[in-house]
Amino acid sequence: MNAGWTLLCRLTDPVEAGILRSVLETNGIPVALLDRMDSSYPHVFPGEIEVYVPPLWLHLALELKDRTLMN
Repeated sequence: MNAGWTLLCRLTDPVEAGILRSVLETNGIPVALLDRMDSSYPHVFPGEIEVYVPPLWLHLALELKDRTLMN
């Protein structure tokens, strides 16, 4: 990933990643998803989806993530 982006979180559920992306974008936060899931063997090697945001937006993005996913 570009040096101008910071890892926000890693998720194993593509639906959660899509919801989080939508919430972040709705709040004006640029977001990039990096899909590291192995589609050949999803049940054996599920992999992760990495969610990145610009460093200046990290604090707000963390708050929104916590409210949205409530893990």
